[in-house]
Amino acid sequence: MSDLYVVYGSETQLLAGLFEDPDAYFIRIFNRAVPETMGNATDINSIDELADTVSACIESQKPDRILFVGAAFLTQMKLFAMEKTEDLQKSIEVNIINYVKICHTLLPFMMKLRSGHFVYLSSFRSEVGARGISMYSSSKAVGEKFFEILRMENGAFGIYSTVIRMGY
Repeated sequence: MSDLYVVYGSETQLLAGLFEDPDAYFIRIFNRAVPETMGNATDINSIDELADTVSACIESQKPDRILFVGAAFLTQMKLFAMEKTEDLQKSIEVNIINYVKICHTLLPFMMKLRSGHFVYLSSFRSEVGARGISMYSSSKAVGEKFFEILRMENGAFGIYSTVIRMGY
C-alpha cells in the first residue's frame, strides 16, 4: 500500500475518479450521504473518529504517505445580514474549524511517516467577491492562507500542501 487518502467532502462528484486508485486506501469523511461501500475505504462521519481510524489504517495498510483532500464546504444562500446565526456557525464549522481539526489530527501521523500532502480545493471567490458570498469567500481565503502556512511550517518534515483555486 503506497497512499492513505483522507478525504473531507467525499460526497462531491468532483472526486469520483480519485477513488479508483488501486494502490490507495481511503478514509472518507462524509456528512449526511453515506458513501457506497468500497473494499479499500473506511467511512466516518465524525472528525472525533479520525485519529483512531488513521492509526488503525497505518497499522493495517502500512502506507508510505498520507494525503489529505479537502473538498467540503458550505456555500452561502443569503446576504450576510439575512443569514441565521446558526447557519453562520455551521458555515464556520464546516469551512474553517473542521479543516483545522483534521489537519491538527493528521500532522503528527504525517510527521512520523515524514511524508504527507494537503490538497485544498478552493475557489476563485477567495479573491473575487460578490453580493451574498461574504462568509463563503472569506472562509476560502482563510483556507488558502492556512494551507500555505502549513506548507511553510512542515516542508522540512516532507509535508507539503497544494491549493487549487477552482472557478471560471
